[in-house]
Amino acid sequence: MTAQGFELGLNSFGEVATDGDRTLTDAETVRLLVEEARLAESVGLDVFSLGEHYREGHNDSATPVLLAAMATATDRIRLGTSVTVLSTNDPVRLYHEFATLDAVSDGRAQLVLGRASATESFPLFGYDLAEYERLFEEKLDLFVRLQRDEKVTWSGTVRSPLVEQRLHPRMRPGGIPTWIGVGGSPNSVVRAARYGLPLMLAIIGGRPQRFAGHVDLYLQALKQFGNPVQPIGQHSLGLVADTDEEAVETWWRYWQPTVARLAEERGFYKPDRARYEAEIDHGALFVGSPETVARKIATVARDLRLSRFDLKYDIMHLLARHAREPSSCWAARSRRGSGSCWRRSPPMSDLVFGLDTFGDVPEDDSGKPVSYAAAIRQVVDEAVLADELGVDVIALGEHHRPEYSVSTPETVLAGIASRTSRIRLSSGVTVLSSDDPVRVFQRFATVDALSNGRAEVILGRGSFTESFPLFGYDLADYDVLFEERIELFAKLLDEKPVTWTGSTRAPLKDADVFPKTESGHLTTWVGVGGSPQSVVRTARYGLPLMLAIIGGAPERFAPYIDLYRRAADQLGTTAYPVGMHSPGFVADTDEEAKEVFWPHYRVMRNRIGALRGWPPIRREEFDSEVEHGSLYIGSPETVARRMARAIRSIGVGRFDLIYTAGAQPVSARMRAVELYGSRVIPMVRDILAS
Repeated sequence: MTAQGFELGLNSFGEVATDGDRTLTDAETVRLLVEEARLAESVGLDVFSLGEHYREGHNDSATPVLLAAMATATDRIRLGTSVTVLSTNDPVRLYHEFATLDAVSDGRAQLVLGRASATESFPLFGYDLAEYERLFEEKLDLFVRLQRDEKVTWSGTVRSPLVEQRLHPRMRPGGIPTWIGVGGSPNSVVRAARYGLPLMLAIIGGRPQRFAGHVDLYLQALKQFGNPVQPIGQHSLGLVADTDEEAVETWWRYWQPTVARLAEERGFYKPDRARYEAEIDHGALFVGSPETVARKIATVARDLRLSRFDLKYDIMHLLARHAREPSSCWAARSRRGSGSCWRRSPPMSDLVFGLDTFGDVPEDDSGKPVSYAAAIRQVVDEAVLADELGVDVIALGEHHRPEYSVSTPETVLAGIASRTSRIRLSSGVTVLSSDDPVRVFQRFATVDALSNGRAEVILGRGSFTESFPLFGYDLADYDVLFEERIELFAKLLDEKPVTWTGSTRAPLKDADVFPKTESGHLTTWVGVGGSPQSVVRTARYGLPLMLAIIGGAPERFAPYIDLYRRAADQLGTTAYPVGMHSPGFVADTDEEAKEVFWPHYRVMRNRIGALRGWPPIRREEFDSEVEHGSLYIGSPETVARRMARAIRSIGVGRFDLIYTAGAQPVSARMRAVELYGSRVIPMVRDILAS
C-alpha cells in the first residue's frame, strides 16, 4: 500500500497502442499490457485493473484470462477489473473464472462489478437492453450468494435456477474483494450499500467533488442497512509525463479524436480545446507532471474520503505506454525474473507429444488433499516443468465436479503462458455445448496473444454433463447445441464479421469479435469419444480430430481414423494428422507406477462408475487394461513401448498422456512429468525411428 489506508492503481481498457508510426496488433497490445502490469508492480503501485469491452481497438474482452497471465508475471500487485459487465456475464462462470484467477495469483484477485456504460455486449450475447436494471440486480444477488455461501439455492428470471449448488473450485472463505462500480446513479449507490460492498466511482467528466453527495448517500445507506463502513474508490482518466506541457499536449492528441468519436455515437459534448483544458484544471482529467497529478489526486481523495484511486492511463493509439522496453519484447518476456522473450512454438515435428490433466485435486506427501487453489498452482508448476523438458503440449480439461480444480482451462493456461516459452497451450476439452462460442473464441484468442501464438482449443460435447444444468441447458438438446455452436465457431475462425442464426443462442449480424489472432488462425481440434457422426462432422468442418481412447485396445479406433480420412476426401476438406489421448502414469518401476496409481484411480473410477451404472472395478480388470488396453502405466521403458505400439498400430500423429486420474500425490505427479519428458518421449521417438 502506497500510504497508510490509501491505495493507488492503474486501469486499462486494453486500447491499442502505437510504436512510432506503426499501430500495434491486438496481440502485441495484449502482451504490452502484461509488461505494464509488471512495471506497475516494480514501482510500487497497489492495483492493476482491466475493463471489459467488445469493440475494435479494445483487447479486454477476456479479462480474467489476461489477468491470469499478469498473475504469474508478478508477485505482489493486486489484479482486478474496473468494470466487469455483470449484466451480460453468467455469475456462475464468472465465479469460476475469478476463483481460478485468485488461485493462480495466490490470493491477489479482486473485481469491480457494473452495469456497463458501453452496451455492445448486450446484442452480442443476446440480452435485451430493456432488461438493463433487472439483469444486474438479479445477477448481483446470485454472485454475492455464490461468494458468501457454500451451497446456493437461487431462482430468478434471467438465468436457470440453482438448487443446493456447490461450485468447484471454491473461492477463499468469504470470497474475493468485490466492489460495485457506479457512474452516477443514486440507486446503484444504495444497492452497493445494501449488499455491504465497497463503492468504486467512475468519474470521467466534471468536477469530482460533485460526487460528494453520492459518498454521503453511500455512508448513510451503509448505516441504515447495518453494514460496516466500506472503502470508497475512484477511477478517472489521465496521463503523467515529465512536464505539464508534455502531458497536456500528448493526451490532447489522442483524447480529442477518441472523445469526438464517442460524442458522435452517444450525443454528448464535442471535445474542444477550452473544454479539455477546463477538465484538466478543475475537472476529472488527471493530466500533468507527477507533482501536478499527485496534488490533484490528494485533493480529490481528501474531499471524497477515498481510500483508493485508479488512473486510466491508456487511450486509443497512444504511443506505447512505456517506451523504455524495446518493441521486440512487447512480443517477449517469459518467466518471472527472466529477460528472455516469449517465442513462438517451434514447427510441429512429425510426432507431437503432450500431457493432459483435468486438475485432479492431489494429496500432499502426508496423504491430505491440498486446497483447490494449491491444486491449480500445482498444474501451473507441472506445465512449467513440462516446458523445460521439451514436452510439446499441455492440455487442460474443463470439469465441474468436486474432484477436479480446473473449470476454466483458458484462465490457467494464461497463467502458464507467462512462465513458459515453447510448450503449446491447449484445452482438453472445452465443453462447447454449454458455453458461448463467441466467448470461447475471445478467451483463446487472448491466450494465443499472451503466448505468442501457442494456443489451441479442443472442442467437445462433454462426456460429463454437469455443465448442462449448471449453465441452464437441456440435455435433450445435447446434439443440436454442439452442432449449432461448432458451426458458429467455425465461422468465427475466419476472423471476419459474422452473420449467423440458430436456435440455441441469439443471432449475429455482421458481428466482429476481438481480439484477433496475430496469425489469423486459432488452432482448433474436435475431441471425439466414439461417435462416427462426430468424426464425419469434424471432417466436414476441416478440423483436426482428437480421439479420446480411455479404455480397451487402441486398435479398435483405427476405423474412426479411416472414416475421418475418407470423409475429408469426399467432402473436399483437409485430413490432418489425428491425435489420441489416453490415461497413464510413469514412475521409476512398473510396480511403483501401478501401486501409486491404482488406489486413487479406483476411488475415482468407482465414484464415476456409480453415477453411470458401472460395477466397481476389480484389480484384475485394472491389470488387464495396463497390459493390453489403454492405461499406459509403468516405468519409462514400459510406457514408451506401449505408446509406440499404439502410435504405429493406428497411425496417429499426436499422443497426449492424461497423467492424473485421481488424487495421486504431488511429488509422484512431478516425477511422472519429469520421466515422461526426459525419458519416455525420447524412447518413443527412437523406437519408431528404428
